Amino acid sequence: MNPPPVLRPRRTASLAIVKVTLVAATVAALAVVAIALVSPGPGRSVSTGDVEEPRTVTGARTAAQAIFDKYTSGDYGGFWDSWSSASQELISREDYLRLFQLCTPLAVGLRFEIAGVTVSGDAARVAVNRMFASTTYQFLYEDGRWRYTPDEQTRADYRSKTVEQMTSERQAAQGCA
Repeated sequence: MNPPPVLRPRRTASLAIVKVTLVAATVAALAVVAIALVSPGPGRSVSTGDVEEPRTVTGARTAAQAIFDKYTSGDYGGFWDSWSSASQELISREDYLRLFQLCTPLAVGLRFEIAGVTVSGDAARVAVNRMFASTTYQFLYEDGRWRYTPDEQTRADYRSKTVEQMTSERQAAQGCA
């Protein structure tokens, strides 16, 4: 007669639970490390994906040329997006786009040539030549980016006139294509 089998406690179930727990803890730890590596530091935004522009003459020149190129190419929405936050409060993006739908500028496609840039703190003055005119534009360093700021007369127009009034004035001055 054979002796009865020796019953041994089952360790496979408890060993499986330990393995699953260790794997879950490892995955959670890796997730925390991954989030820490890709999240921005304090005060930085992850939503834009934009790289901070240098607060230098070269940084202002590069940003200004990119912003002017948006305007030149007819990307008026992209140009408006490049304005300082205070400037964007003067006219909505929708109204700004409508202004250019009603009155397309004569000089579409004529590139701005940057003649000089000066930077003082968070402000930059960008001198440009376009066709036969020379003008200086203002830029403001805001949230790690150089932002365009319209001149005082343009800001006054946006504050006090409707899109229709500005369109009528531009048409009367033969400023529309």
